Amino acid sequence: MKKIVAVLLALTAFLYAKEAVPKVGCILAQDGKVSLHYQDKNKKSNVFNNVKYTAVKKEGINFKEIFVGSSIKAGFEDKLIKLTILDIKANPRVKPNPRTGTMKVNVRTNETNKEISMNYVYDENIMKVKGIANITGFEMINFETKIKAVLCKI
Repeated sequence: MKKIVAVLLALTAFLYAKEAVPKVGCILAQDGKVSLHYQDKNKKSNVFNNVKYTAVKKEGINFKEIFVGSSIKAGFEDKLIKLTILDIKANPRVKPNPRTGTMKVNVRTNETNKEISMNYVYDENIMKVKGIANITGFEMINFETKIKAVLCKI
């Protein structure tokens, strides 16, 4: 009887055991500061010095995991701005070209609160995001950060 129970227990364990399959793809990790720039109506470019980036997640398997929900806050003279990343959509990739897509971003300033679409390019571990804001003081906004791909298995 003990042998029958042991055999049934072993068979049950085999049925419920999951095969360890190596993960395919990469883990993306945010690596570095975020720089934030804007262009005013006179086409003059300015850099925000006091940029605070709050990541929703430091690592993930795709851009959506590490960016959606993240925010960037900055100030320049009397101008305050907060960007919150609401969504990200990738364009189909054509190798060897860089990865591209769009981000939906909420832009809040002292005077306004607006959702804009921003284009991104991810190339050589740098994520560059640029969008036309058309709000008081900020005609165009762009930011960039370093993203490294680690633990890649193909």
